[in-house]
Amino acid sequence: MFLLRNRFFQAGTIIVLITGCIATHKPGGMEEPYNDIAISTRIHEAILDVAALRTYEINVNTLQGNVELSGFVSSRDDMEKAMAIVRRNITATKLVRNRLVIHPAGGDY
Repeated sequence: MFLLRNRFFQAGTIIVLITGCIATHKPGGMEEPYNDIAISTRIHEAILDVAALRTYEINVNTLQGNVELSGFVSSRDDMEKAMAIVRRNITATKLVRNRLVIHPAGGDY
């Protein structure tokens, strides 16, 4: 009888130890890169949906929710269109940094 109780106690202890070692939460930082990728993709697709902006190479980089636009456009109007798309379509961003450069059409980059 004593031996049977001892085995139940050992089995119960092992179960408690095993379940205590199982992680129940996501490790910090694992979700962040995927959100950044999703934000960048959403912004880039929204920019490509505008015919006037399709011809430009506008780069979108996102790091910890902060978005940076870089590349060349030919006018201030095109730059403002790109920024408006970001502000209108993306609400999860903390900061939008505009590094777009106005370069007139027909010149060398």
